[in-house]
Amino acid sequence: MTATLRTRRNIVKVGGPGTRAPTIRCAFCRGEGKDPFGVPSELSDCQVCLGRGEVTVREPALTCVFCDGSGVQPYTSSRLTCSVCGGKGVVPVKEPFELCADCEGSGAVPEEGVPCKRCRGTGILSHLEPAEHIAGKEREIARRQAEMKTLREKRAAVAEARRRRIEEAIEVKEAGMQTLGGQIKEEKALLRKVQAARKRRPARRQSPDQGAAQGKKEVG
Repeated sequence: MTATLRTRRNIVKVGGPGTRAPTIRCAFCRGEGKDPFGVPSELSDCQVCLGRGEVTVREPALTCVFCDGSGVQPYTSSRLTCSVCGGKGVVPVKEPFELCADCEGSGAVPEEGVPCKRCRGTGILSHLEPAEHIAGKEREIARRQAEMKTLREKRAAVAEARRRRIEEAIEVKEAGMQTLGGQIKEEKALLRKVQAARKRRPARRQSPDQGAAQGKKEVG
C-alpha cells in the first residue's frame, strides 16, 4: 500500500508496496533511532519511535506548524517532544478543512508560546460543517434559549402571584386585628362607664315602718 503525506505545499509519497501502515521518518530523532539530546544517555533509544527511526501516521497528514516539523517543543529550551504532534513532525487531519482564523494558520499564540486553543496547534479546522447544518444548530440554540426565557418568565409570574397572595393575607389579618382591637376598646370604655355610674349611684334609705318590721322579724 502506498500512502501519501500531504503538506501545505506539496504531496509526498511515503511507504511502498506491501507496507501495512503509512510510515515516515521520525522527526524527533531525524530517523537515527537515538534520543537526540542523549537523555538519559547517548545510547538511549528515541522516546518517539522507540529506536526504529520511523513512526506510523494516519493519512492524510500535514506538517506540524507548531514545531515546524521538528518534533521538538518550540518556544522553550526544553528537550521535550512537541505537545501538538507528539514528536512525529506531522499531524493527522480530516477533510475538508480550512486555516484557523484565530492563529492565521500558525498554530500558536507567539506571545504566550502555547498552541492555539481553537485549532489545538494544528493551524487548521477540520470537519467543516455545511452552512445548513450550522443554521440548524443556530435555530436549535435559539429555540432552547426561547424555552428557557419562557420558563424563567413563568417562574417569575408564579413567584409574583405567591408574593401578592401573601401580602393580601397579611393585610386582611392586620385589618381584622385592627377591628378586633377597636371592639375591645369600645367594650372596655363601656365597662368603665358602667362602673363609674354605679359608684355615683346614692345608697337606698329605709323608711321607719320598714325598719320596725325588719326588727320584729329579727326578734321573732
